[in-house]
Amino acid sequence: MTIELGECVLHRNPQDGPSIAGIEGMVLQSSGPHIHAVNVGFHDSQMRGRAALIQTGWNGEKESPYLSEDLVFRLIRSGARVVGADFYIAEPALSTLLGGNIVVIDRVRNLPALPRVGFRLNAIPSSDSRGRVFAETMTNDN
Repeated sequence: MTIELGECVLHRNPQDGPSIAGIEGMVLQSSGPHIHAVNVGFHDSQMRGRAALIQTGWNGEKESPYLSEDLVFRLIRSGARVVGADFYIAEPALSTLLGGNIVVIDRVRNLPALPRVGFRLNAIPSSDSRGRVFAETMTNDN
């Protein structure tokens, strides 16, 4: 099943290639108030080569949550390939993640429709810095 995640802002390094295709991902649910440093739990081995999509429930009405320096360090150390969030990923986290060769996707929508694990992330960039982002759920038949 394909789940649309919206027309999102993609931040990529030139070596990342034209698209993001079939990267296994997981949704990480943040806890706490919306105006906060995002806190999500994961083990490094869960993230290696995967997409981490952070769900806070932010609706754009108030100040955006942000990625703490500690979380950014953990995402780079773990070998995450893509970091997406339902809010704007601002500086200095944005530059630090890009410097760690991680693709960053802002304002991902429809995260509650995804399973926590068991999907592949795809993003097709357009001519501006945006792109169509969608996920395909995986079956146990693989």
